[in-house]
Amino acid sequence: EAREPGWARQGGYAEYVVVPSARYLLPLGELDPIRAAPLADAGVTPYRAVRRFRHMLRDGDRAVVIGVGGLGQFAVQFLKLLTNACVVALDRSADKLTRAISLGADEATSILDFKGSARIVFDFVGSEDMLRFGSGIVERGGAVVQVGEAGGQIPFGLGTVPHEAIFTTSIWGSIDDLKAVLEYAGARMILWDIECLSLDDVNDALDRVRRGDVRGRLVLCP
Repeated sequence: EAREPGWARQGGYAEYVVVPSARYLLPLGELDPIRAAPLADAGVTPYRAVRRFRHMLRDGDRAVVIGVGGLGQFAVQFLKLLTNACVVALDRSADKLTRAISLGADEATSILDFKGSARIVFDFVGSEDMLRFGSGIVERGGAVVQVGEAGGQIPFGLGTVPHEAIFTTSIWGSIDDLKAVLEYAGARMILWDIECLSLDDVNDALDRVRRGDVRGRLVLCP
């Protein structure tokens, strides 16, 4: 029954937020609060998705990450940290594909140029086209994990998807997941891009997000 400010109710752009319990507050240590801000969403969400399905990835299996923006870039890194999979990054942006390689992806290409199949597909877009694409490349007995919230839907049933493949969603993360992400960040084992903007620039920031003109995450600073 969560009602998150800025997500399920108003208040995400407030200068102060009331935290209902101290259990939701985690120490940052030496992490800069501005740099740490994306970790509670863009960091923890892909961590949870990878953690839940890492057991399905054997050495050398292909794990495809569709969309290597703010979340997908973390997913590439967690896959390299938690598995021995061959990580393939897919995106339409050449700049983001280059960034994915720098973060450890074994391959990076456009969706149109992708060849072959994957044991697990992590979809950080979630449109109908991308879900259909993921269902077309996932191996029998593999998994498609939808994280992106573009609202896509595909038919499901025998004969419409590969036999015994798992189709599921992954949403946000637990407190323990966030603790793990903070530990990786504090140990400088993960990298992420941020750009700090004034709270007064919120509308410009939203326009840039809509255009896809953001390399990692924008952080609004009151």
